[in-house]
Amino acid sequence: MRHPAAFIALFAVVFIVYSNTFNSPFLFDDKSNIVKNYSLDNLSLLWPPTGMRYFTRLTFALNYYFNGLSVKGYHIVNILIHASASCLVYLMAHLTFKTPVMKSALTGKGDAPFYASLAAALIFAVHPLQTSAVTYIVQRHASLAALFYLLSLVLFISYRSHAPARERIILLIMSLVTAVMAQMTKENSITLPVVIVLYDLVFFNDVKGAVKRLITLSPYIAVFAIIPLTIIVIKTGLSVEGFLEATQTVSGMVSAVMSPYQYLINQFRVAVTYIRLLFLPFNQNLDYDYPVSDSIFEARIILSLLFLLSALGASLYVFVRSRRSGNGLLLTAACGVFWFFITLSVESTIIPIKDIIFEHRLYLPLAGVAIGFSFAALWFFFFLKERFGVSTPLYVTAVIFIALTALPLGIAAYARNGVWSDTVSLWSDVASKSPNKPRVHNNLGNAYREGDRVAEAIKAYKTAVLLDPELPEAHNNLGDAYMAQNTPETIDEAIKEFGMAVKYRPNYAAAHNNLGNAYHAKGMTQEAVKAFNESLKYNPANSTAYYNLGVLYEEIGRYDVAVDNYRMFIKFAPSQFTAQKAIVKGIIEDLSGKKGGVLKTRNPSSKARR
Repeated sequence: MRHPAAFIALFAVVFIVYSNTFNSPFLFDDKSNIVKNYSLDNLSLLWPPTGMRYFTRLTFALNYYFNGLSVKGYHIVNILIHASASCLVYLMAHLTFKTPVMKSALTGKGDAPFYASLAAALIFAVHPLQTSAVTYIVQRHASLAALFYLLSLVLFISYRSHAPARERIILLIMSLVTAVMAQMTKENSITLPVVIVLYDLVFFNDVKGAVKRLITLSPYIAVFAIIPLTIIVIKTGLSVEGFLEATQTVSGMVSAVMSPYQYLINQFRVAVTYIRLLFLPFNQNLDYDYPVSDSIFEARIILSLLFLLSALGASLYVFVRSRRSGNGLLLTAACGVFWFFITLSVESTIIPIKDIIFEHRLYLPLAGVAIGFSFAALWFFFFLKERFGVSTPLYVTAVIFIALTALPLGIAAYARNGVWSDTVSLWSDVASKSPNKPRVHNNLGNAYREGDRVAEAIKAYKTAVLLDPELPEAHNNLGDAYMAQNTPETIDEAIKEFGMAVKYRPNYAAAHNNLGNAYHAKGMTQEAVKAFNESLKYNPANSTAYYNLGVLYEEIGRYDVAVDNYRMFIKFAPSQFTAQKAIVKGIIEDLSGKKGGVLKTRNPSSKARR
């Protein structure tokens, strides 16, 4: 009965800690991945299963199917995923106690496995760092991948344990299937085969059956190729042209200004920051303004590298000593350190991702750290008991340990979730911690703009432009805010800002469209037509630009051209625009055969800020 009780407790605790997030709005790139991702309402596009991060996209599509854009449903799914992952951390820790390496180490130690496993799972469940992968909806990528990752490993450990032969085959197949699902959810899952092979070698210690083990482990090694093959096959179509296109796609995901070398040396400091956040999770930040170093010989880089090498060296020493002495608890604690570095390696080594640091990248690494920390605490308890005769019962010590770790972490997580309650609260928090980062002020402006706080939005956008005069998004958004004020002077300012946006990004389709709206408002018809057509040049499926052209041509009596553009709007408008399409169809009927005069048009959607 203890396992079900532990699961119920974990689910209850997770829902309590995240109970203030159900109405937290879509934030940051939730908008592009969910709100404006018009493919989500067509489930047929998600079959057969293909592509990178497929299973997360599938869950978003199912969320949309059942909940539309009601944010509560998305949060509930994220919380359920996190609670389930917490239960898997519990099972992983508990099953580790049953491995050959651990069995002899725990003879006569009673309920130690239960308390240590529960403590590890609770730390994982309530740590405030996890909010960035749970409350931040789109980072379901991280939590769902970790769910499949942990499930595959738990199934593998169960398979390696002494289950009946038929059950072993089923467990192995299920483990392989979930391993594949992890690979198709987030790229950091590529480390799973490495972890499984190392876990098998360390905890089952089956030297005599090594050859047989390699045969069994070979499918996991094959899983290692799924992500590279997905990029090559899906993105390239097995052609040279496709390969070049895929290379450009991957390049777009990484920084254009940072080499692998520079990214690596900066990750030394980032890893130290991550370790600090694991043990002292204060001053959390959604969007860090992290100073970049250029040389490995900078003092802060050298000190960070020495710290990491010391941590790895000490862990390796503890691992070797514990393996020789049969101290399974300290051996597992050392493995928790190795888990941290292995699972973080994809995002924190030589692949220069555009954002150098993000807290959600610690979601999976925290699982191993929590288990290792709890096992180390259990070892320390037995050390005090055997060396100094401490007589405190194990269950009392477990309660105290959980009260001193999980309880304050849970309180901190609940408080951190409060910051995510609305967009202004979140980006105000980020701006106070990253005051010199242009993107932060641009997003703060967006938050004010959504709340119709136009004056404050303009101030934030101006700060972003001041920090980075060549940031096209900030110029475009500033122009949009000026348009909202709708005076001759502010429309002139909007034209200026939209012009700056397309100057710094000539293919910026949304800015060209907005420039067309501004020209239209000034009565500059020819300039507006040119701007809308520029928008369509860079985004031929921009339904709003077609609509805006339809309105403009209707006003000047070019009804045949207006009808053509309205029809293109209907063709390309997302399926969510059903009502708007119906209105435009009515306009087309009114204009059909008309040869003179101007109708009063009915705007089916606000002019684009897209």
